[in-house]
Amino acid sequence: MYKYLLLLLLPSLSIYLQLTGQVAKRFDLAITELLADPSPSVGLPGYEFIELKNISPDTIALLNWKISDGNSTALINFNYLLQPDSFLIICPIAAVNLYSVFGATLGVSGFPSLNNEADIISIYSPEGLIIHAVGYTDGWYRNNLKAAGGWTLEMIDPKNPCGGSGNWSASILNKGGTPGTNNSIDGINRDDQPPALIRTYTIDSVTIVAVFDESLDSTQAANSNNYCLNDA
Repeated sequence: MYKYLLLLLLPSLSIYLQLTGQVAKRFDLAITELLADPSPSVGLPGYEFIELKNISPDTIALLNWKISDGNSTALINFNYLLQPDSFLIICPIAAVNLYSVFGATLGVSGFPSLNNEADIISIYSPEGLIIHAVGYTDGWYRNNLKAAGGWTLEMIDPKNPCGGSGNWSASILNKGGTPGTNNSIDGINRDDQPPALIRTYTIDSVTIVAVFDESLDSTQAANSNNYCLNDA
């Protein structure tokens, strides 16, 4: 009898752990699409949005998660449960009804304004950990017409969340984007080459700046044990 009782409780236990403090890890969620310049519209609502994808194998409760561009921060105050391999559109409250026709949508008060030319948008877990961040520029569209407005930036391969500009491009769908569904440019875009050191220079007697040929994982880059200095 106890074995069957345990099996019945396991699904509830899984959700309970998410609701009561299971800590998300870096890249469990990723920002996989964003609309920084909705005007002129080619088919999407005239509001900015970001799309989140749950890349982890676990259900993630989004209560008290934060979205920030460094200047303003929005708090998710609704306990939405994002299932594995699922998408969620995050937008201003005024745009919820417009975006909900495309997929699961959650409106937040104080949605950060996404700069058209360049910005950094980050998502934080309730513990204050940066789970994913995207520092985009309008050069990522690879198309001057689409960079002028109405088209989203889409991630190519969500399993390469730190791929930078090489893993993003403008949507190729005729309505301007794919909020809430697989991206129009979705594909495999692995980063099989480790970052290469280009140069170093000093800015004072105790600080050395190392310049690499691609973006680094901030957690690994901040670990001093990953560096070795010699007297050569």
